[in-house]
Amino acid sequence: MAWDEVLLRTRKEPWLRVYRWDRPCQTIGYFCGAAEARGKAPEDWVRRWTGGGLVDHGRDWAYTLGFPGTTWHHLGQAAGSYGVLHRALADVLVDALDCQEIEMVAEPESGPSRAGNCFDQPVPADLVWRGRKIAGAAQRRGRFGMLHQGSLQGLGGPSPAWGPALAERLSQSVVPIRPLELAPRVEALAREVYQSPQWNLRC
Repeated sequence: MAWDEVLLRTRKEPWLRVYRWDRPCQTIGYFCGAAEARGKAPEDWVRRWTGGGLVDHGRDWAYTLGFPGTTWHHLGQAAGSYGVLHRALADVLVDALDCQEIEMVAEPESGPSRAGNCFDQPVPADLVWRGRKIAGAAQRRGRFGMLHQGSLQGLGGPSPAWGPALAERLSQSVVPIRPLELAPRVEALAREVYQSPQWNLRC
């Protein structure tokens, strides 16, 4: 969570980060009550900077797209941006898995935002496969830009090819980066915010 915030605040170009969890855990949306974590130990859940409800992690394919400043404006408002980004992800999965059954729920008038377990019930702009939700996301927009945090579940082990394929779907030019110089700032933000009871128990 700290990496995503720092990258959005410091990068000048859109970026994609793909990551894994070292153990089963949960994230809850910015506006969720702490009770949404369902009694998990404090070290096993964290509050996201984005909205939405609870997401179980551990075996999912987790990714974040960052659009600094005004670089996201071409995606439109919430409904449009969810649709564009999830349509690109659907195309990647259809090509990679040779599966035509992956569909996107009809686009909404506004972006999805719901408490409870995000994967219990699909909402508009989510991806479904055989009637089951497999991909959802949460967004945040502000003066630093737009953050799109997503999770893909229920398709078996993730492929290392999905990240590059998604980046290429969304950009004409893709450049790998390793911003290790940001690590001290990320570690400090993680300690001060994302590991703090003041943040995680705020509502």
